[in-house]
Parts: sequence; C-alpha cells; structure tokens
Amino acid sequence: MTIELLITLIVSFLVGYLGVIVFLHNIKNFNNILFFLICLTTIFWSIVNYFSWVAPPEKALFWIRLVLFFAVFHVHFYYLFLNNYPLEKPNFNNIKFIILFFLTIIIASLSLTNKVFESIVLKDSIVFPIPGKFMPVFAIFILSTLVAGLITAFIKLKIIEKPFKRTWLFISISLVLSYLLIIITQFIFVNIFHTTKFIPYGPLFILPLILGIGYSIIKYQALNVRIIGTEIFILFILSLFIIQTTLSKNIVDLITNLISLVILFVLSVFLIKSVLTEVEQREKLAELNQRLETLN
Repeated sequence: MTIELLITLIVSFLVGYLGVIVFLHNIKNFNNILFFLICLTTIFWSIVNYFSWVAPPEKALFWIRLVLFFAVFHVHFYYLFLNNYPLEKPNFNNIKFIILFFLTIIIASLSLTNKVFESIVLKDSIVFPIPGKFMPVFAIFILSTLVAGLITAFIKLKIIEKPFKRTWLFISISLVLSYLLIIITQFIFVNIFHTTKFIPYGPLFILPLILGIGYSIIKYQALNVRIIGTEIFILFILSLFIIQTTLSKNIVDLITNLISLVILFVLSVFLIKSVLTEVEQREKLAELNQRLETLN
C-alpha cells in the first residue's frame, strides 16, 4: 500500500468518524448538519484527489475535474457554517443564500466541462491540466468565498460573546492553516509552478480545519463524559482495524478487511446513537425528578 493511499484512507476515516459523531449528537442543530456536509464533501474530495494522482493519463482529466467539483461544494458549506455558527438554526439572508446556492451549482457544473480544465499534457510521465478560459472565474469564486469566510471569522472573533471566543479562535487558526496550505500546494503550485508532487497530500492539509471545527463544536456543546469515553473506545477499535487493513498482504485480504471495517463502522454508529439516547433519557429523568422535588 502506497503512502498516498494510506493518507487518503486514514484522513477519510477520521473525517467521516468525526462528522458522524458531531451529527449524531444533535441532528437538529444546523451547524452539526453543515459540519457533516463539510466532512462528506472532504471525503469525496480526498478520494477523487487520490484517483486523479494514480489514474492513467487517458482518465486523469475526469478525476481532476471531479476534484474541482467537490472543492466547490466544500467551500460552499464552509462559508455557510462560518456565517451561521454558533446559532443552532439557519440564520441567512434569503436572497444572499439563493444567489450563493445558484452560483455554486453553476461553478460546480462548469468545473466538469472543458471550460475550467480543457485538457492535459504529459511532462516526464506526469499529468498536468491545461486551464480553460473559465479558470479565472472558478479561481475568483473559490478565493472570494474563502476570503469572505475568513473575514466573517475575524469579524465574529471581535464581536462574539466571551464563552465562544476561544472556540472561535481555534476555528479561525485551523481554517487559515488548512486553506493556506491547500491554496499553495493544490492551486498555485499546479497552475503557476507546474508541479503536482503535493497533490496526493491534499487530504492531510485539510485535516486541521476539520479537527478544529469538530473540536470546537464538541467543546461548545459540552458533551457527556460517558459519551466521549464510548467514542474514544470505538475510535481505538476502528484504528486497529485500519492498521490491519493497511497491512493487507493481497487484494483479497484488502477487500475483506475493508468490508469488515465498513460493517464495524456502521455498528459503531448504532452503538453511539443508543448511548446518546440513553444519556438523553437519563438527563430528562433527572430534570423531571428535580422538578418534582421542587414542587414537593
């Protein structure tokens, strides 16, 4: 197993696990939903990013365009999250939201055509995409969305209430670090310096952002110690299965271990959900008993 595939699998697993945990803790919280969508698009982006690196030249352009496609939706959900956090319900200007949504759909659709990347060339057996006439439009949309998100983050950092300042600072630092690395290694190096050697490490660069947002949400929502203990234990078990998968000696072992890992992951989700339900019921019962004692 190559280091590039190992990075893709580990990052995808960590991102997916964290996304599911945050989502299950409060499926009605709009921030949790947005974070789950950020994680989902990050996983898809990581996978197609890997295939864009290892695919044969005749198929590389297809995967490269998919990388751009998922990147558009990733920054879209990222921008919505930064505008909404820490409110639990959607808080958007309807007109602004609709315009951004349609712009996202248009740019994402263009990224799948020859308007953004029109073709590829081979230099020393390495694939290099050739920008199309709409590449500047794509770049402006991505960069302006990222910059707008950063501006929103730093404005909120000054005006947000004190209990949220530390978590918001953590988010701001992690997103600056991640997107600075992504822009430099995945966009500037490819389109200006014509080097693609950092492409397979893209998922690694986006990890600080996911961990930063996930940690901030978990800390803000003050999760139960028993729940966190269960999640850490499950993460440990899943990590052992991931190590076993990476050490697979042949394709049959790899497929078998991957299937086992997926099954275990699904069972883990049900286990976490049952623990959450039990803890929630106990908290409601304790609150009810306290009210009854007060009345008596």
